[in-house]
Amino acid sequence: MVVSRGRAAAAGDFPGEVDPEFVANSDRVWGELQAELATLSSNSTHVIVPESGHSIPLEAPKRVIDAVVKVRADYEAARL
Repeated sequence: MVVSRGRAAAAGDFPGEVDPEFVANSDRVWGELQAELATLSSNSTHVIVPESGHSIPLEAPKRVIDAVVKVRADYEAARL
C-alpha cells in the first residue's frame, strides 16, 4: 500500500528562496516515483489523498487508518 499526498508542493513550502520550476519538476518526479513504488508488488494499491500535503497522518488521519485496516484485512483474507 502506497499512500501519497495529493496536494502539490509549492516553493513557499520550503525555507528560504526556492526556484518554483525546481519544485514543480521535483514534484512531478516524486509523483512518478510514488506510482512506480506501487508497482513493486503485484498486490499493491496506490492511494492518493487529494486533500493532503506532506503530513498525511496529521492532515487526513482517517485515510491512513483506512489504509492500515485494508492492509490488515487483505493479509487476513490471504491467510485463509
